[in-house]
Amino acid sequence: MYGVDDPRSIFYERKIIKPKITYCDILWNAIVILDFVFMTILFFFPSGLLGVITILCMKVFFLINFRRLMIFSIKIYQICAPSTIRNRCRFEPSCSNYFIECLEKYGSVKGLVKGIDRLVRCSMHDGGFDKP
Repeated sequence: MYGVDDPRSIFYERKIIKPKITYCDILWNAIVILDFVFMTILFFFPSGLLGVITILCMKVFFLINFRRLMIFSIKIYQICAPSTIRNRCRFEPSCSNYFIECLEKYGSVKGLVKGIDRLVRCSMHDGGFDKP
């Protein structure tokens, strides 16, 4: 019914590539997470105008790096998830790769919405090619 290269075929075998994560990525995302924790603490205990300015600067820093943090967490999922789970996706590219492409192409908010929409649609039985 479907060709071997068609993701809808029962004979289709996805080539799973585990992403490489550098120490720079780990360090940068650790800084973003620590920044978020520090920002949360300062939010509850601001100390005058300096505290408010610090909170605003940290919020901007976190929002700018939120997309990068999401991509990093998806890459961690791709490394840790077993291939049996990752092979269930019937779309090409896989849902996690699609999510990364959406975040890179559309940014944090719209990419997050499009990625979640794709995850909801992933349970469909038709499958096929789906680019962002």
